[in-house]
Amino acid sequence: MPRIRTRSVENVAAALKIYYSCNYIGNAEIKEIFGIGENTAINLKKLVQSAEIERNVVQAVPYKVNTKLAFEIWGIDIKALEKNYNKLKELGL
Repeated sequence: MPRIRTRSVENVAAALKIYYSCNYIGNAEIKEIFGIGENTAINLKKLVQSAEIERNVVQAVPYKVNTKLAFEIWGIDIKALEKNYNKLKELGL
């Protein structure tokens, strides 16, 4: 499944914290990352669930999706996000 174009990350700090601390994410985390409503979070999660099925990734936690796969499907470059976030902190912004 190719990457899709989604919304931009609204809360960079939350995205980094979730990526590095949660193996599986649900609607609450998705809403926190993108600053979106429940229905949009569900739709984004469904995209990842489809990719999990297509790639035979075990769906280990009910109502949640694999975090690393989710970021990949949503086109979030975690290394670039982290670099930019650290630069902003360095500049005091």
